[in-house]
Amino acid sequence: LQRVLCDNACSGHGDCGAGAACNCSSGYGGTDCSIDLNAPPDVTGSSDVVYDSTGLNANHTPTELLVSGSNFLNSANLSCRFNSTVTAATFIGASQVLCAVPVLYHRGTTSAQVPLQVSNDGRRWSNSTSAWMIYYDGMCQECTNQGSCGPNPNTCLINNFCFLSGATKPADSSSVSNPCQVCHPRTSTTSWT
Repeated sequence: LQRVLCDNACSGHGDCGAGAACNCSSGYGGTDCSIDLNAPPDVTGSSDVVYDSTGLNANHTPTELLVSGSNFLNSANLSCRFNSTVTAATFIGASQVLCAVPVLYHRGTTSAQVPLQVSNDGRRWSNSTSAWMIYYDGMCQECTNQGSCGPNPNTCLINNFCFLSGATKPADSSSVSNPCQVCHPRTSTTSWT
């Protein structure tokens, strides 16, 4: 009866002990001994995939995201990594963790795809090609929740610089500021009007 009460019959990697708690064999962990301690977690997706570095789109500046996968272990070293930036992770279950999202500033007309990884021990990380976070400049680009990005139709891209609708031409080394020249995307997205 005690063996039947143990979670998932200890997955065949341990013995059912007192109080219907699994005593895991060496190399396995978790409440049901299903987690291979010598393998990194497997990340399959996350609740958010885009981050607006300019903060123009409040819905695209998450402070944390829910990461789905398998082989997550409730450990003191459970952590997330965005490129080389490591953040804290909160264990939800063997198939979900919460990752704190770092503020990584990104400017320009193209987005930056940053791999999202999870580790149980701070040494072995999940595959770097299975999940991504897209950091983009909301002034230059517009992205969907699914991570599809393109030019922001409410801006002008002039001489490789982005300007919001209504912005006036700034001074540069060859000219002075001209308040009569304005970014007006309905007229032109590539020149002052």
